[in-house]
Amino acid sequence: MHAEIQLRATLDIDPLHADAMTALGTLLIRTKRAPEGERMLQAAAKLGTGGATALMTLGVSLIKQGLIEEAIDKFKAAIAAEPQSVRAQINLANAYRDIGNNRRCRYLDMRWQG
Repeated sequence: MHAEIQLRATLDIDPLHADAMTALGTLLIRTKRAPEGERMLQAAAKLGTGGATALMTLGVSLIKQGLIEEAIDKFKAAIAAEPQSVRAQINLANAYRDIGNNRRCRYLDMRWQG
């Protein structure tokens, strides 16, 4: 938990450090503390800087919880923040596929493939 201590210390010094918030949120989710991690990622995404990464991580966490519609919203927001993010587009296409919207999935697949 050395990383968590360091990230929290960074946030004590600079509570608006988006990268530290995103890293801590990701760490919390990976250590089975999703609710706290998701709150941290939401806060990081609101700051704007690095928001796409925070939104992507949040979307993946929501997918793992079976909250696909909510994840789709996060992936769309990540694409709005970083339109060239192929990873965000792929995750969005996969989420559409997961809910059975294959037409939208194929459209996104063709779009990012060129």
